[in-house]
Amino acid sequence: MHFQSVQFNNGNVFDGEKIGELVSEIINKFSEAGLSCDEAKIVLDEAKGILGEFSAVQKIP
Repeated sequence: MHFQSVQFNNGNVFDGEKIGELVSEIINKFSEAGLSCDEAKIVLDEAKGILGEFSAVQKIP
């Protein structure tokens, strides 16, 4: 899989190759667990919600 790199407003770049590696790992893990597409989406939604709980708003320089 090929993903485009993403540049954030703070100048940091999230490499497309790394994104692809992580997506593959996650999809493979879901496959190993025997999840359906709907079950995988529920897991992703829950993970997204938890990530938000641990995020902090930072000042703009």
